[in-house]
Amino acid sequence: MSGFAPLTGVTRDFTEWPCDRINDLILGPDPDAADLHLKLESRTLPEGEAGAVEARLRQAAGMDPGQYLQRYGPDDLDFEVDIPEDGDLYVEFSIGCIGDDAVLGLRDDLGKLASAMGVP
Repeated sequence: MSGFAPLTGVTRDFTEWPCDRINDLILGPDPDAADLHLKLESRTLPEGEAGAVEARLRQAAGMDPGQYLQRYGPDDLDFEVDIPEDGDLYVEFSIGCIGDDAVLGLRDDLGKLASAMGVP
C-alpha cells in the first residue's frame, strides 16, 4: 500500500494479550501465544476525509464498500481487518494467537502498514 496522504492526529495503539487455551478455566491463558492488535483512530479528522481513507483502505484490502470485517490467510493465522462505519476514522488490524517469538516481527510489520497509510 502506498499513496496515502499523511494523517495527522491519528493515533497508533498496539495491544496484545495472552490467548485462551482449550482448557482455559483450569490452565489459564496460554503463556506462549499472544493476540496482537493495531488500532488506528482519530476523532478529529473531518468525516469526509475519514470516510475517504476508510474507503481507500477497503479497496486496497479487497473489501466491498460498506464491508466492515474481512479475514485473511489460513485459519491458523486469523488476520482480520476491521473498519466499522461510525463517522470517525477507526481501523483495527488483528493477528490472533501467534507464538510469542513472532510478536515483535509482526508488530514491526503492522507499524510499517500504518506508516504506509500515512500514520506517523
